[in-house]
Amino acid sequence: MASFPPIKTQHPTSITTAASEVIQEDAQRISRNATANALLQPFVGSSDPGDRKTALDFFNQVLDVGINFKAQAEVRRKQVEIPVSQSFGTMPEDGMSCKELLDCFQEISEHSTNFASPKFMGFPDAANSIPALGAAIFIPFINQNMCNQSIQAPAASFIEMEVVHCKC
Repeated sequence: MASFPPIKTQHPTSITTAASEVIQEDAQRISRNATANALLQPFVGSSDPGDRKTALDFFNQVLDVGINFKAQAEVRRKQVEIPVSQSFGTMPEDGMSCKELLDCFQEISEHSTNFASPKFMGFPDAANSIPALGAAIFIPFINQNMCNQSIQAPAASFIEMEVVHCKC
């Protein structure tokens, strides 16, 4: 069976107009859903200054939880009850708000071991170092992958080479 090229017209047909309307409606629906969906709102990288402020406020609160954890004198604020058995529910369909996530971080920190505590006896963790923590915070933002120097990590690849050269 022969296939024929599409017919080109100078003016829109009812089919192309209808398709265009469907695409526009879908775009508007997606935009409304993205606005309504709290998980899609706080992405870093938007040019909106309000998004930048939201990100800074959230990250400052996360840092506050982390720094307060590292600065506490206690090794652990609360002991963890080890259950004899564990059952899990279904995966939630909706995510947490930033406030709920901060509360979760706080709860996790209260049950975590603080290697920076002067009362902790054991090997120290590299995460006690302020520069190391700074690097650990910075790394996900730049998202460098060392496998491709020309595209993904043009500067970091050379730093990696220098470190390897100095250590070998």
